[in-house]
Order: sequence, then C-alpha cells, then structure tokens
Amino acid sequence: MGKNIVSHKSKKRKYEIREGEYPLRVFGRTGDIVGKIADHTTHKDVSAKTAFLKYPYPAIAHTIEALKYMQEMGVVYIDVLDKDSGIHYKTTVQKYFDEGEYFYGGEKWGEQLKLALPNFTQTRDPEFITSHTDALAYSATSDTNDVMPLSYVSRAPVGVTYTKGVKQLGLFGDGE
Repeated sequence: MGKNIVSHKSKKRKYEIREGEYPLRVFGRTGDIVGKIADHTTHKDVSAKTAFLKYPYPAIAHTIEALKYMQEMGVVYIDVLDKDSGIHYKTTVQKYFDEGEYFYGGEKWGEQLKLALPNFTQTRDPEFITSHTDALAYSATSDTNDVMPLSYVSRAPVGVTYTKGVKQLGLFGDGE
C-alpha cells in the first residue's frame, strides 16, 4: 500500500564481526559500524588525510561518549590503522582521559578528547602493501619492515683548505 521510506540495501561491511567480537559504532550520528571490539582492543581503520586532526598538531580524536562506552565494554587498548601509510597507532583508553586534550567538535561530533600522535605506539602493519614504488629509490626496508636510514651522497666541493700566510678574500671586501 505505502512505500517503505527506509532502504534495506546492505552496505558492504569492512569489518567481519566474529564470535566474541562487537561492532564499534559512530556515536551521536548515523550508528554506522566504524570498527570492532575484540580481545579488550578496539580496531578502527581510517585515512589519516580525512580522519586525523591536523591543527595545531597531528592528533587522533574520539568522542567522550565513545571512550566511556569503550571503558564499559572492558576495552583497554585503542588500535587505529592508517590505511594510507599502513601504520598502527596504539594507546590505552585511560591515556585519553589522563593526557588527552578536550575540544568541542561542533554539532556534528560534540565533545571529544584528542591525543597527539607522539603519545601512540606506532608500528607498521606487516600486511600493508604500498602503491607508491618510488620510496624504495630512497631507502630500502629491512626484513622486519623497519625503515632504514636515508643514504645521502653530498655534491659539495671538497679539497678546499686554508693555507696559513696566504690572504683569503673576505666575504664583504678586504676587511680593512
């Protein structure tokens, strides 16, 4: 008789919720699944370009409501994977309350706590495959996926020495 307003099209979920795991949903907005809770850890995959705060310093924010929900669910750790770089940012929920900085994210997000990126343990995901191959031209990675230091060859002139007794030209004239 009447048309159903709600669409029942299923969205492709990027998180497979297994037995003993729970979905992590967006609080205060749509209720979409943004991650999962498994083994006392929340797992969330985001793009640093759009999800990380950039000003005045790079940080990751969570709503206070979501952090309290994580505590109620027995979550100890927060693991955020940057899909662009393959870096896992891991910290504890308690660290957000201890060292996080409060800010208001507007009508869309509400009250949040942000934590600067240096406060996270950062590791590279071993399954991450980069689509940018030019990085290997600068440095190669080791077997443990740790980034090797950049090898640099200087093109500066060499062999210029100071000879005592020979007058050198001054930068702004003779100096007399």
